[in-house]
Amino acid sequence: MKFVAYFVLLLVLVLALSSCAGGYHPPAQTIHRVYLLDCSASIAPKALDDAFHQVELQADKMQRGDRISVIPITSDSDTNAQGNILRMTVPLNRQPYDQDLQVFRKTFRQALHTLHDHARAHLFDKTDIIGTVDLAAQEFAPDDGHVQKRLIVLSDFIEEDGTLDFRTAPALAGENSARMLASRLAKNIPEISAVSVFLGSLQSNELDRLPKARRQAIREFWLEYFKNEKTHPVFATDGPGMSASFTNDSR
Repeated sequence: MKFVAYFVLLLVLVLALSSCAGGYHPPAQTIHRVYLLDCSASIAPKALDDAFHQVELQADKMQRGDRISVIPITSDSDTNAQGNILRMTVPLNRQPYDQDLQVFRKTFRQALHTLHDHARAHLFDKTDIIGTVDLAAQEFAPDDGHVQKRLIVLSDFIEEDGTLDFRTAPALAGENSARMLASRLAKNIPEISAVSVFLGSLQSNELDRLPKARRQAIREFWLEYFKNEKTHPVFATDGPGMSASFTNDSR
C-alpha cells in the first residue's frame, strides 16, 4: 500500500511540474478585441497618445489564445488600410516562466509604437469611420461562436468621408433625424454577430466648435448605427479612460 501511495504522490508531482514548465493551456474563452483609433488631424495629440497607451495596457492583460486588431481610422479606409493594420494572437503553448507572454507583449508593444509614430507623422484631414467599421467586420469574420467579440472605437465621431460631413449635414442637426439616418445607413453594415461595442470620445478641436445639439445628435447617430439585437453599444465621454473598464475580462 505504501508503494502505491508513493507512486501516486510521485505521479502528481510530475504532472504538476510539467504543468509549470510549459505545455498547451487552452483558454476558458477567447476574446478578440478590435480597436479603431481616430488618426485624423482634428484629434488632440495627447488624446491620440492616450488612446494608443490604453491599447498597450489592455494588451498586457490578454490571455493565451486572445486576439487583437488595431486599425487606424483614416480619410479613406479602402486606400489606407493595407499595411497599416496591426493584428496579433497570444500564443496557446505556454513556455517556461511565461516566456511566450513576455515575447508577445514586447513584440506587440514595438509594433504598436511603430503604428503610433506613423499615425502621428501622417495625420489625415478627413475621417472615414463608417468605412473603417467595415474593416472591423472583416477582422471579426473568421471568429467562431466561442469567441467574445469586442469593438472599441476611439474617435471624435465626426464623419468626413467626402460624401458625409457631420459638421454641416442637415440630418445631424437634431437627434431624431440623426437616428433616422443611422438606421438607414446601418443596413449596409456587414453583419457582426454578438459583438460588444464601446464608443469612446477623444478630445477634438473640431468637436469643441460644434453646437451642443449637433454634438448630441452625432452621439445618438452612432448609438443607433450600432444598435441591433446582436450588439450592445455604450458611449463614454472619456474614451481612453473608460475603455479600460469595458475591455476587462468577463469570461
